[in-house]
Amino acid sequence: METQDRKFVIAYQEDISSDGIQLEIVYAKDEIEAMLYFLDDPETENLTWSMPEEVQDWVWDNWSAHINYIEV
Repeated sequence: METQDRKFVIAYQEDISSDGIQLEIVYAKDEIEAMLYFLDDPETENLTWSMPEEVQDWVWDNWSAHINYIEV
């Protein structure tokens, strides 16, 4: 049985001192896939995570940015 993609809104704030937030609708099988699709960065291709919080921590540690998601 094939898993149907779910719909997520990804929120990304690159500079925490500004009020600007990027929003994008992404279709993916889970939260992690949705965030990685949004990031679209070769650095993330060989990394594996089991929880969305791990992706969020990695983005903060490497880019000092915030990323979050909500399923809609």
